[in-house]
Amino acid sequence: MSQTQKSSVRKQVLATATEEFFENGFAGTSMRAISALSGVSMSNIYNYFKDKNEILYVVLQPLLEAFDCLLSRYGDKEYIEANFSSIGDYQTSVVNEFMEILNNFREELRLLLFRSSGSSFENFQYTFAEKYSQANSLCITLMKRRYPHIKTDFSNIFIRSLSSFWITIMGEIITHDELTPSEIKHFLEEYIQYSTAGWETMMKQ
Repeated sequence: MSQTQKSSVRKQVLATATEEFFENGFAGTSMRAISALSGVSMSNIYNYFKDKNEILYVVLQPLLEAFDCLLSRYGDKEYIEANFSSIGDYQTSVVNEFMEILNNFREELRLLLFRSSGSSFENFQYTFAEKYSQANSLCITLMKRRYPHIKTDFSNIFIRSLSSFWITIMGEIITHDELTPSEIKHFLEEYIQYSTAGWETMMKQ
């Protein structure tokens, strides 16, 4: 089989698995169903993927990379300075980043947050909260170095709770299909304004 043919088979398996995951969730999707619907034998599927969990990982990979990219910014010098020098630009940037994730990966988010039971991602909400907490803590530490006058001795549980809330927000949005993009954006703008005001007040104490 040529490399092009192998690539075509892999894409067919992924396309079929994606539809099945979106429709039935991870637990409700079987390798047998993926094989039957894709027209690729199970033995051949295992030439491309170790197991069903690895297929799920590949399906979710673009979303996971988007999250990693988002979190990596928290250690960026320009991002940190923007928190103080241009609050308006900072708020707009955060809203746009989350809107991009919500617009591009709505079904992937639904799958990851609510329909990944039985996979290695079933505890994603907790692992993401931990990563987000670490990113927030790093950002706060770097802010303190850049602006020594600000207050930064916040409790770990406070930072973790705020980090977890972002997952709650995204979960709330994707479970309400009736929300329009403009309504979602307005809600995110409201929350960011609320959150920014809170951080500003606490850092000045």
